[in-house]
Amino acid sequence: MTDAQRPGPDPALKPEPAPMKPITRLDWKTLRDDGYLQEANRMFFHPLGLALAVTVNDDGVGTLSVLDARDDPEGFNFVKGEDLATKAERVRQIADARRDARVGGLGYWQQPIGESAENFGSMTRNLI
Repeated sequence: MTDAQRPGPDPALKPEPAPMKPITRLDWKTLRDDGYLQEANRMFFHPLGLALAVTVNDDGVGTLSVLDARDDPEGFNFVKGEDLATKAERVRQIADARRDARVGGLGYWQQPIGESAENFGSMTRNLI
């Protein structure tokens, strides 16, 4: 029997996916210092009249909350003179470093509407 005559792999048998790394939690200081908080606010929340805010108590424990100024037509903005460029560039570099793997694995960078996580089987995780 030649290779061309040999039956191929059974399409019903799918290879097992590689084990996933455990999900960790990002602390409030890293969220703020690395620019994630700034960029989430600048690009998404502020124009909608919302702001993600971290309040830190005397023990150093941070609480994330959403401030609501949707009644203000201008919404939130950063204080004049704040250096937004450094953190924005940091987040851009992080995104650039992740882009190829995410697009290669999922077929997109930003999840399209209608693409539910259940379509990706074992790639889904319980994030709550």
